[in-house]
Amino acid sequence: MDRELTFHPEKEHARDLIYSEYSSCDRSVHLLIQESPSVPYDVHLKVYRETVSAYLSSDEIGPPESFIENMLSCFDGLAQAAGLPLEEWRTLGIHLLLRAKNAFYIVTSCEAEVLLRAGDSLVPVVEACNSERLRHDGGAVQRELFPSRLGDLLSALKLDTACLDDRDLVLGCTESDKAAVLEGLSNPDWLEPDVGAELRASRRSIVSPAVTRRILVLHFGGGVKRAAQPVEARRRSFRVPSFRITRRRVATAGAAIGALAIVGVLWRWSGVERHAGTPGVNAPNERTDPRAGDEVSPSGPSEGKARDAPTWRLTEAWRRSFAGPVTSSPLLAEGRVIFGCRDGVVYAVDPVSGSNLWTFSASGGVGASPAIYGESAVVADYNGYVYRLSVADGRLVWKTKLATSVVSSPAVGGDRVLVCGVDGNAYCLSARDGEVVWKKGTRGRIRGSAVATDGGFLVPSYDGYLYSFSAVLGDVSWRAALGGPVSASPAVRDGWVVIGGPDGGVRCFGAADGAPKWNFTAGDAVKSGLAIDGDKVLFGSNDGCLYCVDLASGGMRWKYQTGGLVLGRPLVRDGVVYVGSYDGRMYGLGADDGRPLCAFEVGAEVFSSPAVDDERVYFGTNRGDFIALRRER
Repeated sequence: MDRELTFHPEKEHARDLIYSEYSSCDRSVHLLIQESPSVPYDVHLKVYRETVSAYLSSDEIGPPESFIENMLSCFDGLAQAAGLPLEEWRTLGIHLLLRAKNAFYIVTSCEAEVLLRAGDSLVPVVEACNSERLRHDGGAVQRELFPSRLGDLLSALKLDTACLDDRDLVLGCTESDKAAVLEGLSNPDWLEPDVGAELRASRRSIVSPAVTRRILVLHFGGGVKRAAQPVEARRRSFRVPSFRITRRRVATAGAAIGALAIVGVLWRWSGVERHAGTPGVNAPNERTDPRAGDEVSPSGPSEGKARDAPTWRLTEAWRRSFAGPVTSSPLLAEGRVIFGCRDGVVYAVDPVSGSNLWTFSASGGVGASPAIYGESAVVADYNGYVYRLSVADGRLVWKTKLATSVVSSPAVGGDRVLVCGVDGNAYCLSARDGEVVWKKGTRGRIRGSAVATDGGFLVPSYDGYLYSFSAVLGDVSWRAALGGPVSASPAVRDGWVVIGGPDGGVRCFGAADGAPKWNFTAGDAVKSGLAIDGDKVLFGSNDGCLYCVDLASGGMRWKYQTGGLVLGRPLVRDGVVYVGSYDGRMYGLGADDGRPLCAFEVGAEVFSSPAVDDERVYFGTNRGDFIALRRER
């Protein structure tokens, strides 16, 4: 590493949570903590100091993977000590870059904010480099959906040093900051090799009104080499407000600092009223004593013109409880409700009573939704097995083992089944016998579900692209950039494709050629499946809102604020939009105007997308319940 640049927001107060150390030995560390308004500054400072202290505590860092695991455990402990709801930590920016021998290791709270400069553009590092994901397994991917600790919100990557040769690595850069960063990097004092070594080696900064948070840019010279210097001459910058802490003092100061930080956190938060749901927004349908299993009053904020709509009631018809979360969305087929469970079982139950009609034991948890093929259901599990089961009795028609974990739902198009793995590959199987017809790779894991189109499949990837594969040979018809790693599942109808991205952007493309049609920006990341109903596009966001936009123009028609994340795909039936929320409710809203018609207190977070028939709404909960609600006028 031979050059370093920091971008500072013009209106930010001077609190610098950036640390860098690099030397002649094959070891260096760079840390950027971006403040979050939801997390007290004392907690930011504690995360910062604990990270630096852990790095400085010994001359030999040991295996980098072990160091990273220890840091993730440390972060979990800090989060527990602070006592904050886990959702409050989502906006905290943590970016840790560690170099050890011939590899770089990155721990980040947002992969989309780790970028490489390629010419006049910034691209995700996972797209530009060969990367290995640490702790990369089906369970780890699922923990992103249902995090229980701070470490579940972080990604850990290993990169080859060669991919950073003579490149600029940008940490903490959002989509809206890219233009300002690229303009700043055009400064010749920063890039030109004939600038004096002393100037290039010194820390430089740019104050910009266009960036929202501090951004760290590191330039790695060809061969990632540095001028030789004694190990004792390592350069350090441990900068905090009014402090300069040397390595000798870190160990002795650590205990005192930790105690003061924890006391400060407890004091600061002892008098603060905390709430669930979206910060600063009152949850709709508020009650003083909400209990699971109760209907709630459909009062709450919505935007848009109110129109007359039928009034519905939701009451519980039946409920089943299982040993694992029910994140699978149910399939209604031949008088059966079919869904998977993370306890490793596929269930087919009676829609009236909820009693079992048949069960099938998979080799691993089933978090994804089944797909219909004729009189069969196609299901995939976390261990990479794909099953075709008879809808009538659950009989196994065929099974195929893939060399990856599967967390997304299969897509059926004609006599082809597309199953996407966390290894970044899309596997096309024959629906008749389960044989793999072709396999095509993307450059990122695949968590969102594919959808079938006329003659092909649409596949969202963590490499930041939506791919259109032909069904016959798997050729890429087109691909479209989506602003970062994609978790959402697209929707397609009448030649239109819509999909959401991590930057809150919802984009519309032509299904035939990927030509862009329009963009819409939500208040936060869009990770839900999207739905198209007539001329309306419906989707949820991490800002807790359900949005309805116009299919032709992308203009917003209405939005409705819930009290938690909206990650499931909404469904429209009889003019009512049904959608679950992480605030523990199932909502029914008017499809034309977003007016709240009914809501039901579930008692647990809802990721599962609902299925609806003439009489009932069916869905699962993250607590392990499967529920049927009566729809009554």
